[in-house]
Amino acid sequence: MDAGRTQAHISVDQATKIKEALHSISGAIATINDMNVQIATAAEEQSAVAEEINRNVITISSITDDTTTNAQGISDSGDKLATMAHPLEGAVKHFII
Repeated sequence: MDAGRTQAHISVDQATKIKEALHSISGAIATINDMNVQIATAAEEQSAVAEEINRNVITISSITDDTTTNAQGISDSGDKLATMAHPLEGAVKHFII
């Protein structure tokens, strides 16, 4: 009978230790789950920022193309004005003598 009681106490002690270990494991799993949620949230935020940066780069590229086109138009207009100014310069010099 004493051996049965001793074995019962050992079983209860082991069950208590197992319960504590399972509780510790459960806490670790909860912590890992929380970390996974934080990582997923951060990844989503980074993805959103990367998409916004991409949109901004595309917008900047488009504006740069427009600016280049406009600059070329201004340069062409300047060349035309210079061409038109040569005869006027000659006419003005004729009157200034």
